Amino acid sequence: MERSLAAYRAAGERLGEANALWELARSRSLDWDLPSATDLNTQALRIFQSLGDRLGEANVRWALGSLAWSRWDLPTAASCFTEALAGFHDLDHRLNEFDALTALGVVTWATGDIGSAADLQRRALNLSRALGHRVCEAAALTELGRVNLATADLRAATEMLNDALALYRDLGLPSGVATVLGQLGQLHLAAGDIPAATRVLTESSAVHRSLGAQFHEAHVQIFLGEALAASGDLSAARRVLEQSVAWGLHRVPPLEARAKAELARIRHTAGDTSVAAAMLREAATVYRATNDQRGLALVHRYHGDLAADTGAVHDAVADYSSALGCARAADDLLGQAYASECLAHGLERIGDRASARARLREAVVLYRRIGSGRLETAAQAQLAAWCD
Repeated sequence: MERSLAAYRAAGERLGEANALWELARSRSLDWDLPSATDLNTQALRIFQSLGDRLGEANVRWALGSLAWSRWDLPTAASCFTEALAGFHDLDHRLNEFDALTALGVVTWATGDIGSAADLQRRALNLSRALGHRVCEAAALTELGRVNLATADLRAATEMLNDALALYRDLGLPSGVATVLGQLGQLHLAAGDIPAATRVLTESSAVHRSLGAQFHEAHVQIFLGEALAASGDLSAARRVLEQSVAWGLHRVPPLEARAKAELARIRHTAGDTSVAAAMLREAATVYRATNDQRGLALVHRYHGDLAADTGAVHDAVADYSSALGCARAADDLLGQAYASECLAHGLERIGDRASARARLREAVVLYRRIGSGRLETAAQAQLAAWCD
């Protein structure tokens, strides 16, 4: 590719040079040389713009958006994908338009604007169906399921993800199957069905491994580690979480932070409280840098558990209150339910039983609204015991 680029430059073939730059950038991005890929695409973009080649410009903007997403530069990614979307739409390149819609939807979801993300993914789903493109339809259903999971609408998420899974299985696309299974595993975790979560996440991890998709396997292992820990298999949980961190989650800091937060819970259970506290501080630093209120809610809740188990119950209550505030700021219903239940237990321990019962009632209502029957039943049983 570099020889082709040099030849086009020597011949003064500007269009050929731009295309060669774009192709070379794709190769560099596969090698995770993001700075070089970004520089090459930027050079290509300037040439396409000077030539008035709108399709070339849209393609490069999509590539630049993907690179920004890989760096977790969400504002730049959103800007590039928005411009690419407009270009593909104006040029009536419908499949490219679908790709830009889904990519922009994912970035918008990552920024916490769940409503806009849902709108973008619905547009993508409608477009895929208008085109009769089943692979695109499965991808859009998967992303809509992800959005519904983020809003803790477990019923809608279940429907979308099961439809996507059926399509991917019918199409014989194992990478899609693995992705959807990973989402279904998170759904089972949210519903409190730990055996189902463990089974599905294990299958997702195995399929990713068979495809050589190490980074995707590492992502799934964050939640597999959570499921294994919840089932009591702490050694296996620690093993998969440490492996997931070693396999490159540093490329996406919020994922590494989540893995470290889950590892902190395991170290806490093992009695390594100082190590657990340090890991939670590391995770909190990342979440604050990205203003990730969901992540901060998780860290506050885990830190509250640590404080409660070391006898600092009033500190735990403060942490649980902070977790609830962060979850509310993020409109994270499941996070609110978890934090309300933890706060209820903290308040009960300091003798404020009236407030404890009120918080636990809130958790019960939230679990019911979410569709998390197992967690609702457990919280209801605890509430009944406190009211006796």
